[in-house]
Amino acid sequence: MNDILPLREENASGLVTLSVAVVSEIISIDRAFNKTVSAAPVFVAGKRFYSLAYSQQSAGLSTESAITIAGDVWKTQVQLFVPKLQLLTSQVIDELMRGVVLVAQDSNGNKRLVGNLNEPMRLKVEANTLAVFGGRAGYTFTFYRDMIAEPPFYTA
Repeated sequence: MNDILPLREENASGLVTLSVAVVSEIISIDRAFNKTVSAAPVFVAGKRFYSLAYSQQSAGLSTESAITIAGDVWKTQVQLFVPKLQLLTSQVIDELMRGVVLVAQDSNGNKRLVGNLNEPMRLKVEANTLAVFGGRAGYTFTFYRDMIAEPPFYTA
């Protein structure tokens, strides 16, 4: 065990980048060692992580330990807002509904590998045109999963 020391630097909130890969396009992912994955996943030829653009200051990652009938879990969620209803975004959503792995980088520079081959993140989407002029029409994405372990840090 180590000491948890007081902060000596800035502590900013939110996510600054989010990358996504469909789990069926990943061949393997290294297991976490000491809560860290340091090697990139191995992908099917021609596949990779893809950028997922969203409105600034709309994205966050949360994890919460919980006791369930099935045992201890980490309730994990990434939520964000993708502006404007568009055909291309709707087509990508269909692919994301198959289960994904995310790389979420926070405002402090930490990257987390969220989801894995055995526990891919699921996606819930709300599309809204909004009735009031001047609002933000678009999609609210919620990636979610109860996981056996907290998402590891990602250094690849």
